[in-house]
Amino acid sequence: AKTSENQQEKFVQTHSILDKSLQNVEEKLAPLLIREKLELLSQLSRYDQTEINLALAYSISSLYYILLRTRGENTVEHEINTELNRIKIRMGRLKIVKNKSEKPKTTVNKQVFSRVLSHEIKTNEGVRDDRKRIKSYQKDKHTRKQASK
Repeated sequence: AKTSENQQEKFVQTHSILDKSLQNVEEKLAPLLIREKLELLSQLSRYDQTEINLALAYSISSLYYILLRTRGENTVEHEINTELNRIKIRMGRLKIVKNKSEKPKTTVNKQVFSRVLSHEIKTNEGVRDDRKRIKSYQKDKHTRKQASK
């Protein structure tokens, strides 16, 4: 008699915890359920749309998994595991896409930078020399014009 009372008490506790968890899920999903899904999704980016759809699919599949477990069914060989794994893979792919779309951190290769910098300095010195020659030529030309007058 005590064993069945303990089992019944344990069942009631488990049921209470499950009920609270489902109420929590309903509260979290309430903002999504109030508005029309298409209206909500049309205001979001494609990434956010995909993220919400995957989260909803995973939530529904998880709830079904929980239902099967509470009924005592074997979930290891059930199709729900395949579906949950498929959704997890899609979530992983979405995360990869997000990471690729973020700007990569810029790093400087010091050796390449020093080669480019030294090349630019040499090139600019050559340009300075050319400018000096041009100015000198223009001065000489101007001086020759004045002397010929």
